[in-house]
Amino acid sequence: MGERTMKQQSYFYTMEQFLARRKDITRRKKCQFSPGEHYHAVNKMRGLRKGEKRAILGECECLSNVPEKVDEIIKRPVRRCVTEGEWISAQKCCRHNIHGTGCDLGNGGCTFIICPGIHEVDREGFPELAPVQFADKLCAMNHITYRDIIQRVVFRRRD
Repeated sequence: MGERTMKQQSYFYTMEQFLARRKDITRRKKCQFSPGEHYHAVNKMRGLRKGEKRAILGECECLSNVPEKVDEIIKRPVRRCVTEGEWISAQKCCRHNIHGTGCDLGNGGCTFIICPGIHEVDREGFPELAPVQFADKLCAMNHITYRDIIQRVVFRRRD
Protein backbone atom coordinates (compact mmCIF):
# COMPACT_ATOMS: atom_id res chain seq x y z
CA MET A 1 0.00 0.00 0.00
CA GLY A 2 1.33 3.49 -0.91
CA GLU A 3 1.98 6.32 1.52
CA ARG A 4 -1.18 8.17 2.53
CA THR A 5 -1.45 11.78 1.44
CA MET A 6 -1.67 14.43 4.15
CA LYS A 7 -4.98 16.30 4.44
CA GLN A 8 -5.05 19.84 3.10
CA GLN A 9 -6.79 23.06 4.04
CA SER A 10 -7.03 26.24 1.97
CA TYR A 11 -5.83 29.61 3.25
CA PHE A 12 -6.88 31.49 0.11
CA TYR A 13 -8.57 34.37 1.95
CA THR A 14 -5.90 34.63 4.65
CA MET A 15 -2.76 33.68 2.74
CA GLU A 16 -1.00 36.96 3.61
CA GLN A 17 -1.65 36.48 7.34
CA PHE A 18 -0.64 32.82 7.19
CA LEU A 19 2.63 33.48 5.34
CA ALA A 20 3.49 36.36 7.69
CA ARG A 21 2.93 33.96 10.64
CA ARG A 22 0.35 36.32 12.14
CA LYS A 23 -2.35 33.64 12.21
CA ASP A 24 -2.71 30.68 14.54
CA ILE A 25 -6.50 30.32 14.59
CA THR A 26 -8.87 29.70 11.72
CA ARG A 27 -12.64 29.48 11.74
CA ARG A 28 -14.30 27.10 9.29
CA LYS A 29 -17.80 25.88 8.45
CA LYS A 30 -16.43 22.35 8.32
CA CYS A 31 -13.14 21.08 9.64
CA GLN A 32 -12.55 17.55 10.79
CA PHE A 33 -8.98 17.79 12.06
CA SER A 34 -8.34 16.24 15.44
CA PRO A 35 -5.85 17.62 17.96
CA GLY A 36 -2.41 16.31 17.05
CA GLU A 37 -3.31 15.76 13.40
CA HIS A 38 -0.98 17.28 10.80
CA TYR A 39 -2.13 18.86 7.55
CA HIS A 40 -0.82 20.95 4.67
CA ALA A 41 -1.92 24.56 4.34
CA VAL A 42 -2.46 25.26 0.63
CA ASN A 43 -3.18 28.35 -1.46
CA LYS A 44 -6.58 27.08 -2.60
CA MET A 45 -8.57 23.87 -2.85
CA ARG A 46 -11.14 24.76 -5.52
CA GLY A 47 -11.27 27.00 -8.54
CA LEU A 48 -7.96 25.83 -9.96
CA ARG A 49 -7.64 26.70 -13.63
CA LYS A 50 -6.51 24.15 -16.16
CA GLY A 51 -2.84 23.36 -15.52
CA GLU A 52 -2.83 25.22 -12.17
CA LYS A 53 -1.72 23.24 -9.12
CA ARG A 54 -2.12 23.70 -5.41
CA ALA A 55 0.85 25.30 -3.71
CA ILE A 56 1.72 23.99 -0.27
CA LEU A 57 2.21 26.97 2.05
CA GLY A 58 3.37 24.98 5.06
CA GLU A 59 2.71 22.08 7.37
CA CYS A 60 0.46 22.62 10.39
CA GLU A 61 -0.59 20.69 13.46
CA CYS A 62 -4.11 21.02 14.83
CA LEU A 63 -3.95 21.90 18.55
CA SER A 64 -7.70 22.12 19.13
CA ASN A 65 -10.90 22.06 17.12
CA VAL A 66 -14.06 23.12 18.93
CA PRO A 67 -17.50 24.12 17.64
CA GLU A 68 -18.88 27.53 18.56
CA LYS A 69 -21.39 30.04 17.24
CA VAL A 70 -20.02 32.77 14.99
CA ASP A 71 -20.97 35.47 17.51
CA GLU A 72 -18.68 33.98 20.20
CA ILE A 73 -15.87 36.14 18.81
CA ILE A 74 -18.03 39.17 19.72
CA LYS A 75 -19.12 37.83 23.12
CA ARG A 76 -15.60 36.63 24.07
CA PRO A 77 -13.15 38.70 21.99
CA VAL A 78 -10.23 38.10 24.37
CA ARG A 79 -9.32 34.60 25.53
CA ARG A 80 -6.57 32.94 27.45
CA CYS A 81 -4.52 30.19 25.87
CA VAL A 82 -5.44 26.78 27.22
CA THR A 83 -2.24 24.81 26.61
CA GLU A 84 1.45 25.61 26.43
CA GLY A 85 1.43 24.62 22.75
CA GLU A 86 -1.37 27.08 22.09
CA TRP A 87 0.51 29.84 23.93
CA ILE A 88 3.65 29.16 21.89
CA SER A 89 1.70 29.39 18.62
CA ALA A 90 -0.09 32.60 19.76
CA GLN A 91 2.99 34.56 20.88
CA LYS A 92 3.45 36.43 17.60
CA CYS A 93 -0.22 37.41 17.48
CA CYS A 94 -0.44 39.13 20.87
CA ARG A 95 -0.96 42.90 20.81
CA HIS A 96 0.79 43.09 24.19
CA ASN A 97 3.98 41.93 22.45
CA ILE A 98 5.70 45.28 22.98
CA HIS A 99 9.20 43.95 23.63
CA GLY A 100 9.14 41.06 21.15
CA THR A 101 8.82 38.43 23.86
CA GLY A 102 5.16 37.62 23.37
CA CYS A 103 2.49 37.48 26.03
CA ASP A 104 2.84 34.66 28.52
CA LEU A 105 -0.39 35.39 30.36
CA GLY A 106 1.20 37.29 33.23
CA ASN A 107 4.22 35.04 33.81
CA GLY A 108 6.88 37.67 33.14
CA GLY A 109 6.91 38.38 29.39
CA CYS A 110 3.68 40.36 29.17
CA THR A 111 3.65 44.01 30.23
CA PHE A 112 0.27 43.42 31.90
CA ILE A 113 0.45 42.32 35.56
CA ILE A 114 -2.59 40.10 35.00
CA CYS A 115 -2.84 39.41 31.30
CA PRO A 116 -6.43 39.55 30.05
CA GLY A 117 -5.63 37.06 27.27
CA ILE A 118 -5.09 37.39 23.56
CA HIS A 119 -7.49 39.07 21.16
CA GLU A 120 -9.14 36.58 18.82
CA VAL A 121 -8.97 38.97 15.84
CA ASP A 122 -5.19 39.25 16.41
CA ARG A 123 -4.83 35.49 16.35
CA GLU A 124 -6.89 35.37 13.14
CA GLY A 125 -4.41 37.82 11.60
CA PHE A 126 -6.72 40.85 11.52
CA PRO A 127 -5.75 43.17 14.41
CA GLU A 128 -7.17 46.14 12.49
CA LEU A 129 -10.71 44.72 12.64
CA ALA A 130 -13.14 44.92 15.53
CA PRO A 131 -14.67 41.55 16.49
CA VAL A 132 -18.02 42.49 14.92
CA GLN A 133 -16.26 43.46 11.67
CA PHE A 134 -14.44 40.13 11.61
CA ALA A 135 -17.69 38.24 12.31
CA ASP A 136 -19.41 40.13 9.48
CA LYS A 137 -16.55 39.28 7.10
CA LEU A 138 -16.63 35.60 8.15
CA CYS A 139 -20.41 35.46 7.61
CA ALA A 140 -20.21 37.10 4.18
CA MET A 141 -17.40 34.80 2.97
CA ASN A 142 -19.16 31.63 4.16
CA HIS A 143 -22.82 32.62 3.58
CA ILE A 144 -23.67 32.05 7.25
CA THR A 145 -25.21 34.02 10.16
CA TYR A 146 -24.09 34.84 13.70
CA ARG A 147 -26.19 31.92 14.98
CA ASP A 148 -24.48 29.30 12.81
CA ILE A 149 -21.98 26.88 14.30
CA ILE A 150 -18.43 26.96 12.96
CA GLN A 151 -15.22 25.22 14.01
CA ARG A 152 -12.61 27.27 15.89
CA VAL A 153 -9.34 25.56 14.95
CA VAL A 154 -6.14 26.42 16.79
CA PHE A 155 -3.05 25.31 14.87
CA ARG A 156 0.72 25.51 15.04
CA ARG A 157 3.03 25.84 12.05
CA ARG A 158 5.40 22.88 11.82
CA ASP A 159 7.85 24.33 9.30
